[in-house]
Amino acid sequence: MTTRTMILTEAPADTAAATDEAYPAKWIRLPTRGHCPHTGLSRAAYYELIKANRIRTANLKKPGALRGTRLVWLPSIMTYLDRFATGGTEN
Repeated sequence: MTTRTMILTEAPADTAAATDEAYPAKWIRLPTRGHCPHTGLSRAAYYELIKANRIRTANLKKPGALRGTRLVWLPSIMTYLDRFATGGTEN
C-alpha cells in the first residue's frame, strides 16, 4: 500500500487576515465556471487577488505534480471585500 503526501503552499502570513468570528472559518475551492456562490467573484477575479497577495490561499498538490487544487480562506476574502463596503451599520 502506497502513502500519498501533499505539499501545502500558502500566501505569506502578513497578507492573511485574522480569522473573523463573523465568517465561517473554512477553505473554499475556486469556481469552475461562473461566479462563486459565497462572494459573487469570478475565477479570474480570484486569480487577480491571489497574484496581488490580497487573500490567503493554499495550493494542494502531490510532490512532483504540475497541477494542484487551489483553495481560498473564506474569512480573508470577506475581510478584503469589507474594506470596500459603504453604508449600513457595523454589528
